Amino acid sequence: MDLVFTSDAPDAPLIHAIIDTLADAAGVCAKLIDDADKVVAVNRRGAALIGKAAEDICGDLWAGLWDGSSAEDAQAALERARTGAVASFTGTLAGDDKPRAVRALPLMAEGTGVQTVLALTSRANPGDHEVIMALPSALHAFANLANVSASSARLLKRGLDDDMTGQLADDLGAAAERASAAIEDLRQLIDRDRETSGG
Repeated sequence: MDLVFTSDAPDAPLIHAIIDTLADAAGVCAKLIDDADKVVAVNRRGAALIGKAAEDICGDLWAGLWDGSSAEDAQAALERARTGAVASFTGTLAGDDKPRAVRALPLMAEGTGVQTVLALTSRANPGDHEVIMALPSALHAFANLANVSASSARLLKRGLDDDMTGQLADDLGAAAERASAAIEDLRQLIDRDRETSGG
């Protein structure tokens, strides 16, 4: 495996061995990120898998490799890994519309905190992207249900005539149906993803 390092990469032989072992898995781009949030090592084969040249990644800020809100997710995953926890997200790289699954793992600790994070990037299952895209409409349906329920509770406390009670029941029923449909859509996407991934 051919790795590219910045000139000041910490303990390069150890890092090389770790990345070499992990990045042999097909479809994985392994990157080491230092305490300045810069990529200090990347496997050349993995860089090619995400459509980049290793030299273009190495030395760059980790979050700068990602597009839009994915950059925020990348930074949050990095910060979580620095606390010693494993973090993951699905996002898109800058200039690329394919969803990528990422795991950020704490790797080397010195003193009081994690100094080096290993980020593994692979192609996300197609269903991951569809589930993520379906979440906003599902959340919107749940928010509407919560708003209609809260409003209905206030009206019921005041007392209602028969017409208003009927209208309230219709509104609650419609909001519940939209929320149920959103849940079912998400369930179908998740079940289909499990079937295609063998999970």
